[in-house]
Amino acid sequence: MMKFGRRPGFPSREMFGHMPAGRAAAGVAEDILEFLGDGELHEPREIANAVDLSEKEIEKVLDFLVQSGLVKKGVQITKLGSNFLELPV
Repeated sequence: MMKFGRRPGFPSREMFGHMPAGRAAAGVAEDILEFLGDGELHEPREIANAVDLSEKEIEKVLDFLVQSGLVKKGVQITKLGSNFLELPV
């Protein structure tokens, strides 16, 4: 039976602590990956501004994305992260 919803292996709200109301952790992570899709290096401050969250909140999500191999600190999307964005929802 196929289930719909959060992508397997993607973070839950509890993983990062408090996320602003209406912002699921998986949605924030996906927004970050889309922002990083240009392949350029970005500072956490730029990412925080792009996805409208604090730098502290972004750091938690970035740590997860780095551990998952989806981005590398500096911060740049990896080939795996780009492939992830192409997965059907």
